[in-house]
Amino acid sequence: MFSGSTNTSPALKVASITVLLYDYVLTLDLEIKLIWGANWNLGKVLYLLTRYLPFFDTAVVLYYQFSPVLTSKQCAIAYEYSAYFLSSGMFVVGMSIAELLLTIRTWAVWEKSTRLGVILSFLYMGFLVAEYLAVGLYLKSLRHEASPLQPLVTCFIDNMNRLLSVCWIVLMAYDAGLSCLNAIIILKLPLEYVNLLSLLERIAHALLTCRIILHIRQFDARNARPQELEEIALMDLTA
Repeated sequence: MFSGSTNTSPALKVASITVLLYDYVLTLDLEIKLIWGANWNLGKVLYLLTRYLPFFDTAVVLYYQFSPVLTSKQCAIAYEYSAYFLSSGMFVVGMSIAELLLTIRTWAVWEKSTRLGVILSFLYMGFLVAEYLAVGLYLKSLRHEASPLQPLVTCFIDNMNRLLSVCWIVLMAYDAGLSCLNAIIILKLPLEYVNLLSLLERIAHALLTCRIILHIRQFDARNARPQELEEIALMDLTA
């Protein structure tokens, strides 16, 4: 998510976008070689969504953060739209797609065990329910007010809380601590910093997930061990 209450926040948003663009340039050649020409299936679709939805996220964040003409109502609409319907559910939709890709990858590495598949399915559904509930309660509690810092800061949240920490706690439990830094900030720092690293965390989550897929594909191509590695190759995830 995002907040316009501090001067640090816009700088971190810009830094996060810089990381996104820099990583994209570094890995584009691998993606073209290993992903674009592969057969279409669920794995490829999930990869591309994980890879490119952060660009839509950043567009909404920039509009929310820097637009000089938004009213309080428009700020609230942009915030909630980003939380649920873009990829952005930086928590909900966007991260859920990346988590699904990692879940399928884990299942494939374990030779598509039926028992493990059932367990992972229940765990993933629990993750989704917890994330949606936490984000919904968090958004319901927020109140956008007229900013005292216009035109430098247009969108201003007056009633923040710690409900968002639930989302990060769930993600840490499911993803082995990927979001530890964000949780520490939510619990330890003043409330105005509650959203400080959200965009950076969203981008890092997507980049790391995509790099896992690219490196496995690259290893597969270099070693040419079809029978052993096809079981965990992206094109065979749904076979």
